[in-house]
Amino acid sequence: MDIKNIVQIVSPLDRVKSTLLNLSEIKLAQGVASAELISRARELLQSVFGPEHDLQNYEQQIARLLDVALVDKFLAESQNKELGEKLFDHLHLLYIATGNASGLEIYDTPELVEIIVGKKTDYDPLRYVRSLFQSIHGENHHTEALAALVYLRFFVPAAFSSSIEQAVLVLLLDMVWAEYNNLLSEDQLFLAGTYFYQSCILHVPVGEALKSTLYFTTSPEEYAELNKRFVDAIEQNVELVETPGGGSKKFLDLCHQYFKAEGAAAGQKENLKKFIVSLYPASSVLGEGLLEALRLYVALQQGNLVAPNLGGEKDEADAYGDELANLISYFFDRSSWKKISAYYKNTKAPLPFAGVAREIVKNIDLTKESAPQFLLDFTDFLHQNKLLPDDQELIEFHEEDGQFHWNDAFTV
Repeated sequence: MDIKNIVQIVSPLDRVKSTLLNLSEIKLAQGVASAELISRARELLQSVFGPEHDLQNYEQQIARLLDVALVDKFLAESQNKELGEKLFDHLHLLYIATGNASGLEIYDTPELVEIIVGKKTDYDPLRYVRSLFQSIHGENHHTEALAALVYLRFFVPAAFSSSIEQAVLVLLLDMVWAEYNNLLSEDQLFLAGTYFYQSCILHVPVGEALKSTLYFTTSPEEYAELNKRFVDAIEQNVELVETPGGGSKKFLDLCHQYFKAEGAAAGQKENLKKFIVSLYPASSVLGEGLLEALRLYVALQQGNLVAPNLGGEKDEADAYGDELANLISYFFDRSSWKKISAYYKNTKAPLPFAGVAREIVKNIDLTKESAPQFLLDFTDFLHQNKLLPDDQELIEFHEEDGQFHWNDAFTV
């Protein structure tokens, strides 16, 4: 569809142009669409394609895909026919990437997989984009998501040369995160460690994927272990965050900077927002995306992204539940032991430590070479923080067999 066809859809063409010119007073910060620009761009799309089309979620989709530089350039040269044609082609792509243009035939699964992994190079780009959108809701989603993982591991270009490439990345990320709970553990960790921040910026539902995966663990211990693995994966993250002024910082460095400033209060919403505003004084997609990524990271660090799971629903009759899962998670990570002391210091009605110790007993194999020393160090920590009486030990050495054994007090 070229610029001439706009006249057939919108009469006159000036209607489109005037909508774009209304954007001229909106400042574009860091090449990202502001909330007002996104709203106006939706008006533009409706003026082109008609209000009868389902554009309910276009604000979010525009934030993910709108070529702000192209809009900005057209605003400066609104009489440039070539720019007008490029802009309309771009809007047409947005329309297709959000599931419209249902008349486009989609590729079947074998063809789509070949296109994703680069085996098939002769294809219609717009039909490809429409097929990717459909795949997210299709019956062969798992197979196609695995192909998307291959692309994300090996074929992502350093910079996008076209809007099509960016739309493809967004939709592939949608595909893999939608299938997150059914991926292999190594693939889950790869996404958390490599595409965590970028996916949040692109409004991919990362939080829902992580919550679902944690929820369907079968015990507090499994929850704690998986939660820790997600944290460890993000701790290896090397993604960069664009900052005002044209600079950049590592996402992980910003996370550590925030934790250092807020400490135990890191999970409070007002502190999260204050930190983001200090980086992005004006509202922007970058700021919103970083807020979501940081919020998820903090919740994982604190072990409370999702409260109940199938095996660990909180039960008023005993001490098991999300608090126990948090404490078990802290136990397995030396660097988080201080969170255990903070919990017992700041919580009005903490779980009895004896109950926590009994859960530890269930999940540690004393025959492993590293286990006794790890537990002796943990016992020293407990003594130093007055969480365990000085005359009580978690494990005891029995001379008769030359082995460490659990203190009987924690095995009943």
